[in-house]
Amino acid sequence: MMHDRGERGRHAPHPVVFLILILPFGAMSGYLTVAVVYLLTQAGVGIEQSAELVALSYVPHTWKFLWAPIADTTLTRKRWYVFSALVTAVGIYVTGAVPADESSLPLLTAVVLISNLAVTFLAMAVESLMAYDAPDNAKGRAGGWFQAGNLGGMGLGGGAGLWMTQNVPPPWIGSAALGATCLLCCAALMFVAEPPSTLRLETYRKTIMGLLKDLWQVARSRGCLAGGYACDHMDRKAAYALYGMLQALCAVAMALSPRTEIMYVVFTLAYAFIMGLTYAGFSAVVLEAIGRGAAATKYSLFASLSNMPIGYMTAVDGWAGARWGPAGLLHTEAAIAMVAVLLFVGIAAIPPRK
Repeated sequence: MMHDRGERGRHAPHPVVFLILILPFGAMSGYLTVAVVYLLTQAGVGIEQSAELVALSYVPHTWKFLWAPIADTTLTRKRWYVFSALVTAVGIYVTGAVPADESSLPLLTAVVLISNLAVTFLAMAVESLMAYDAPDNAKGRAGGWFQAGNLGGMGLGGGAGLWMTQNVPPPWIGSAALGATCLLCCAALMFVAEPPSTLRLETYRKTIMGLLKDLWQVARSRGCLAGGYACDHMDRKAAYALYGMLQALCAVAMALSPRTEIMYVVFTLAYAFIMGLTYAGFSAVVLEAIGRGAAATKYSLFASLSNMPIGYMTAVDGWAGARWGPAGLLHTEAAIAMVAVLLFVGIAAIPPRK
């Protein structure tokens, strides 16, 4: 314990460390959704089957709160990160090495599920390290860099993975390079301190009971979504609501704009930028809400819940697009966003319990 206290006495790491640590998480998703799907469609695999494979990859991320207590109560965060990074790297490599054709789909599905299960533990480790090592007055910045690494990793895995797939055959070379890059991210662990365990008690039963008590304290509190640099200089819940309104206005402006290539580029980039703000906002307010303690479990609970709207909004967008076209899709999304913002603001305005 004396060693941990010594580490905690040093300066907090720059938030860019969390960007590097979470890169493998985004890279795995990007490589699957862009590079692997491209290879499958080129081999004649139907879009529906490719989409099903991508959808299955989200299953561990939706239910990871069920096994998050394992990360909080067993190995250290850094050991979980190294172990998960290794399995993630091997998973990315095998995903590219398996022949991208219909006959390989069962094997590819198994690899995708196992590697995505492993990467949930990597994310839990980073989230827990961030909850402890990011100062209270810099939670927004930490959340912003964290989500930049998530989205940047998706760009790295998708963009670089696709480029190598097209220009550096066979595909396993690109997946091996991407896997090696994920392993190199372990070096960033040197710049963060291993937090002391406040949960591991003399028996595992008492440990779990202490974790559930910590989780209940979060469940009784309000305010769970806001972030970025701006959130360190204003109320984080207000910032999150602002980002949601900006996203809705962007969707409306996109629906009303001329159907030209330049407008498509402009509004796609604007929407992606605002989405990055909302992602950062989510991390910042979750970090504020969960405190420390069972950080991996508590963050994973919110992250799992946040994956559910991604699924149902995809279905809603598809329904609205088929019924009313692209403009109707965007107006529907904007309306739902505004309803969500109003609901969030109403709950946040309720006076806290004494």
